[in-house]
Amino acid sequence: MAPAGGACLATTNPATRAPGDEIAAGTSADVERAVAGAATAWPGWAARPAADRADALHALADAMAASAGELAELERVSTGKTDGQLTLEIDMSVAYFRYYAPATRWSARWRSPAPSAPGATWPGWRATD
Repeated sequence: MAPAGGACLATTNPATRAPGDEIAAGTSADVERAVAGAATAWPGWAARPAADRADALHALADAMAASAGELAELERVSTGKTDGQLTLEIDMSVAYFRYYAPATRWSARWRSPAPSAPGATWPGWRATD
């Protein structure tokens, strides 16, 4: 999706100083658009059975693991991180999704209201009997 203002920024590979890709120069309008998209998607995600949400998180972890090399290269040209850092961070990200996937099954009777939902309080969780 193009940035709301249409502007882009040039990047530089910090490891080589070679020119990189252009990235969107996001504005507050882009943030508003992202928040609105998340708010629109939330009811559908929250209504999915816990097993479906767990399966989606496992599928994401599988896709990340399968694409680890590509993800590492994208991160390398953006940040200049070393292979060891990249491997650790990608492995940790995959592990987080694998850890939280079954948690959606364990907490199937609990739902988190949207942050702006009437009556939402910290920690924002309520039973859905």
